[in-house]
Amino acid sequence: MSSSSQKRYEEAIQQVDVIIANCIDMELHYQGLINKVHPSHRASACNLIHYITYRNHISTSLKRFLFGKGLSGLKNAEAHIMASLQLTRKRLHQLAHDEVPPPIETAVTFKKAEKIAKRNSRQLLGNKSKKRNVRIMVTQPSEAANNSHLAAQMMRSGMNTVRINCAHDTETEWLQMIRHVRAGMDTMQKHVKITMDLGGPKVRTGAIQHGPKVAHLRPERDDFGRVIDPGKAALIAEGQLFPDEDNIYIPIPSTALRNLLLGEDLSFQDTRGKKRLLRITEIEGKVIWVHGYESAYIQTGTEMTSSQSNQTFAVGEIPPLEQYLLLKKGDHLTLHKEQTPGEPAKYDRDGNLLQKAHISCTAAEVFEDVKAGERIIFDDGKIIGYIHENTGDELEIKITHAKDLGTKLKMDKGINFPVSRLHISGLTDKDKEDLKFVTKHADVINMSFVNTTADVEQLISELDLLGAKSHIGVVLKIETMTAVKNIVKLLLSAMQLEKVGVMIARGDLAIECGWQNVGLVQEELLKICRSAHIPTIWATQVMENLAKKGVPSRAEITDAVMAQKADCIMLNKGMYILEAIQLLDTILINTEKAHWDKKQFFKEMAY
Repeated sequence: MSSSSQKRYEEAIQQVDVIIANCIDMELHYQGLINKVHPSHRASACNLIHYITYRNHISTSLKRFLFGKGLSGLKNAEAHIMASLQLTRKRLHQLAHDEVPPPIETAVTFKKAEKIAKRNSRQLLGNKSKKRNVRIMVTQPSEAANNSHLAAQMMRSGMNTVRINCAHDTETEWLQMIRHVRAGMDTMQKHVKITMDLGGPKVRTGAIQHGPKVAHLRPERDDFGRVIDPGKAALIAEGQLFPDEDNIYIPIPSTALRNLLLGEDLSFQDTRGKKRLLRITEIEGKVIWVHGYESAYIQTGTEMTSSQSNQTFAVGEIPPLEQYLLLKKGDHLTLHKEQTPGEPAKYDRDGNLLQKAHISCTAAEVFEDVKAGERIIFDDGKIIGYIHENTGDELEIKITHAKDLGTKLKMDKGINFPVSRLHISGLTDKDKEDLKFVTKHADVINMSFVNTTADVEQLISELDLLGAKSHIGVVLKIETMTAVKNIVKLLLSAMQLEKVGVMIARGDLAIECGWQNVGLVQEELLKICRSAHIPTIWATQVMENLAKKGVPSRAEITDAVMAQKADCIMLNKGMYILEAIQLLDTILINTEKAHWDKKQFFKEMAY
């Protein structure tokens, strides 16, 4: 071996030795925090500190040197970092023909890391399926309170973990959902974990004055009054979720829906007493599409008669027309603290502005924290503006990004302040009240918008008061950049509990860190949690197009494959949720097989 090669090996060995020494020093520095974690997490807490130390000290040049020598550059070593560092040092000594120094005793070996991670996932998220390791978590829709079979159908399709969101419905509906889940467990002879989300201090738009409960079908006509595009609507079964906000949906009894025939007409009188017809043009699974060639107003209770199947039925509950503010680039919007219904902008006959559009904000605290000149983002980035003035009770906002023809801002849409230093965190009064129910009926609490260790300590204190600290699991939902920056301290604080997990909530997180950074942030969170052997949940818009519209996009299929890096994948609600669960189950099984056998799909490649 040349002297230059020998010298490079010696430098690499020295660098690895320095990293190992720093890991040991930092473990001693954090010993106070490590001693506070649950006994089952002590070794994992040490490994977490070791990994962060390694991450902060490893150089790119050392990684490249190790990779060039076939040592993989310590890639994917986060779950057993000290064992990997020592093995790397041993191999370097062997390649340099040096005497190998005695190993330092490590608490987390390669096998132990895998064993701890599997145990933690099982305790928090429940048993895995027979053919895959990654769990599937499914959000329960409101209809699950009235549909006694839905939970069992979800389990049969592949659901391992149930999610109920306390931001929606009431204790009455939650209890019914849980009863149906437990009945489904008995039916399926399968145990699933029940998780419940605390609403948390989410900042959203307030109410807008509701419109009438009516569906209006309007055909498009040419200059001669001839119909060039009929009014379109979809008939769905009563109790079904509306798949999207883009189409008109008319709920009817499920028995009537099943018996309707393609091509037949539905006759009725609209709200004005005018006789109207709708023609069935397409039957698409659970949805029947109809066309109308005259303007028609349909309300709850409207009686319809079919021309061929000879049945008469009443239209179910039609929700009120959802009002909105239409905002364009350059518009001004007032966001106010007072909880009065929002209104769109008002103009006189000449188009002069009489009153700016205005809407309330659900969190009064933000008015104390935000400043003029800071950005404000609505509805996951669909509308962006900046704060022109903060009067204390109102924010005057100028819109800088929206669609050319305007973007609709509706009630209960998220508001983000990506550069503002907000002091909103911890448990709300509603969260504390909901905890009394959750600790009695659920296995796991999902804590929303956790930002600091004080938030975690507050939750642990509340659990202690309720006598639930020893048996309930806690998932930290990482939704802000503050939480990302505090992730190590958040984990060490939460690891006082035996069952702990992290949900990577990519919706708000993407707005906070920027679209260009969300992939990197997500990857970093996965690695840090893996180093602490903490189970992770991959959430937000997974298979969303399939769940809501029945057809998956190519991008979301790829996302589902990549989601296998996590321990659990969360699906949200939708009309086609069973199909989404089934497809995700198949994707995960096939991908796990292919991970170990690259010839799973193509047995032989031509060459």
